[in-house]
Amino acid sequence: MTWKTGVFHIATTVPGGYDMTFAIPMPQSVIERLFETREYYLLVRIHDGQNGNIDLLPVKVGCSCSSSCQSWQFTLKNRGEYSEGLWSGLKAEVFFGTDSIVWYQLFSGYVSGEGLSRKYGRITDDTVMLELEDRTRGKGTKRKPDSQVLAGFCVCDPDNVSNSLVHRFAAMMGVEMVNCGKVPHVKDVVSIGEGTVWSELQSIREAYDAYLYFDHMGRLFFHTAQEDGWVEPESEWTLNGDPEYVADERCSPVMGSVAVTVEAPACSRAKSSLKRYEHLEEKGVYRNTENWKEKDKTCKIIISPKTAWPEDGVASLKFKDPETGEEYDYATDIVTPTIGQFDTFDIQYNKGDLQLVSFNGSTPATRPQAGAAQIQLKNDGLDDCTINKFTVRGRPMRALGELQVENRAPDIAEEDLIDMEIDGKYGISKDQMAVTLAALVGRGKSSHRQF
Repeated sequence: MTWKTGVFHIATTVPGGYDMTFAIPMPQSVIERLFETREYYLLVRIHDGQNGNIDLLPVKVGCSCSSSCQSWQFTLKNRGEYSEGLWSGLKAEVFFGTDSIVWYQLFSGYVSGEGLSRKYGRITDDTVMLELEDRTRGKGTKRKPDSQVLAGFCVCDPDNVSNSLVHRFAAMMGVEMVNCGKVPHVKDVVSIGEGTVWSELQSIREAYDAYLYFDHMGRLFFHTAQEDGWVEPESEWTLNGDPEYVADERCSPVMGSVAVTVEAPACSRAKSSLKRYEHLEEKGVYRNTENWKEKDKTCKIIISPKTAWPEDGVASLKFKDPETGEEYDYATDIVTPTIGQFDTFDIQYNKGDLQLVSFNGSTPATRPQAGAAQIQLKNDGLDDCTINKFTVRGRPMRALGELQVENRAPDIAEEDLIDMEIDGKYGISKDQMAVTLAALVGRGKSSHRQF
């Protein structure tokens, strides 16, 4: 653990060779108090819906953290009131204090699925173990979104959460509170649905060299040096494992053990790739050719009365230039097709009463897709309906291949380079990804001491 003026830190080291800190704000008076006493208190609070809050004072404490998750382990003296499996999945918090009266929250999470586990020692030595986990191990992070396309979203914007990728993914996990800064870059288009929501957030973290975890209040924490108003965090206080030994005035007397090791270089060359697209002007991106008549340039789709089209759900209208046949991976600004009985409409029909039920996300029945738009129609009339023209317009994106981006430390032979591949799915330009890669190489190119 490390201490910082006004902030309590739990620290770890992540791939790339840098310190990762989980920061908890605290008053300066508490920080000063740490130098006046060797008595520290930890309190565990279980939120039991039936019995209210249950406060526990553990006899042993452990904390494990990585670049994106935390877990806490506690040992409790059992005097017969605790049983195995108790409190499984309940919300829990950890608090820190110097006087057992005023408490400062360190952690918010849940009791592991195992609940209390029990260890029997001597007759008088009966203890139970309790593990708390943050939300990274919850069901929300494992959710897999439906296949869809997100176009024109800001990477992270706390002032406009409906157009923020980070907030959209947080909502998919069921997370309402986000601790973040504004990353004003706009991603033109991205498709999701192959991986989990948490994997999408991890891809954003990589592309922007960001901090991503659940903070002490249970909020999703997302901050990066590429956000507006970024301030580089400084770790001002370090842990001293021997309370009898005073190293200097910047060390806190916290019980523990400290081993000095040398972390090997983790990255001296970072690479990434970006898919490149040319945004074309609005044009036709779909034309139905079922029962096509070249002479009249008409199709023929017959829909029975009071029947949906297609009858088995929704239709995927694949993006393709009607004249040249060029296929497109994406199209943006898709125009909702007009429907009527004159040739001036995008979808022209005869007889019946053709209605648009859903189009490209207008209702939950349809979603934007990579390479296609979804639609659902219905003939509400009493006669057969015949569609003779069926077109969709939008702005297609022409694939131009991949752009390779690289940063390497100077004066290192090719055979001695340590490579790191960075996911560029959410990168927005060569210049933006160059900033990310430079930061990784700057941290990871040399060895450093780690306590």
